[in-house]
Amino acid sequence: MQKLGKGAIVNISSVHSFATVNGVAPYCASKGGITALTRNMAIDYGPTIRVNSIAPGWVLTPLIQSIFDSYPDPAGQQQAVENRQVMKRIGRPGDIVRQQHFWRVMKRPSSPVLNYSLTVV
Repeated sequence: MQKLGKGAIVNISSVHSFATVNGVAPYCASKGGITALTRNMAIDYGPTIRVNSIAPGWVLTPLIQSIFDSYPDPAGQQQAVENRQVMKRIGRPGDIVRQQHFWRVMKRPSSPVLNYSLTVV
């Protein structure tokens, strides 16, 4: 990318790098590190290489589904989590893919967006 003089890097962080809950300190620390790394890489490689991150909240992956399945009422547990979300739903992997695609294909080198952490809720 440096040789080409252009490029885009999209890192995946988490909403836990901004606000968190009890019992997930190692996860939060790693995602906070990604968010900090993204900011620093934007300084180091900008403006020719744009560096951004996506910070999703709940995303219905097989891991998250297995967590719901461990409850006596999996559907009820999922609904309880969805009810606490701003959009009243849990994200899907495709939601993240679309945002990643947006950051990768945004080709305006003069764009004022050099570094941004998009929170997907």
